[in-house]
Amino acid sequence: MLPPMSWHVYLLRCADGALYCGVTTDVARRLAEHNGEPPGAGAKYTRARRPVRLAASAPCADKPAALRLELAVKKRPRAAKLAFLLGQPGAQPYSQAYSPTYPLGDPLSEPLSEPLSDPLTEALVDPLAEPLSDPLAEAQIRAQTGEGRNPAKGGAA
Repeated sequence: MLPPMSWHVYLLRCADGALYCGVTTDVARRLAEHNGEPPGAGAKYTRARRPVRLAASAPCADKPAALRLELAVKKRPRAAKLAFLLGQPGAQPYSQAYSPTYPLGDPLSEPLSEPLSDPLTEALVDPLAEPLSDPLAEAQIRAQTGEGRNPAKGGAA
């Protein structure tokens, strides 16, 4: 009989400062996959944001519990995600979490003072471009002012 798998919810900090949350049975393997070992592995979201580093992980009783916790973390505002995950029983911050050997340096080292760049990131991000607007904030403003409503469907002009 196989031993029961231990499920974990993990939170990664990407090179651009973004956070990524996921579930796995092997945090070290998944971290290596997010960092491109083997090539093609890991989430599409993190491929343009490498290297990623483990911010925290929390053990869960089973896969459904891990998926529920992952969803709860994702529903929190960005500023509260790490604190919420670290508030779970058995959670570990990145400074105490498992540190696999990584050829580009320790992914669990001190937080980046500025995003790292690589050719892929530089190709996707134009540093001279204007920052993108916040679509959620724009939608809230339009809803409050009545902009963009269709008068033919009962909305204000």
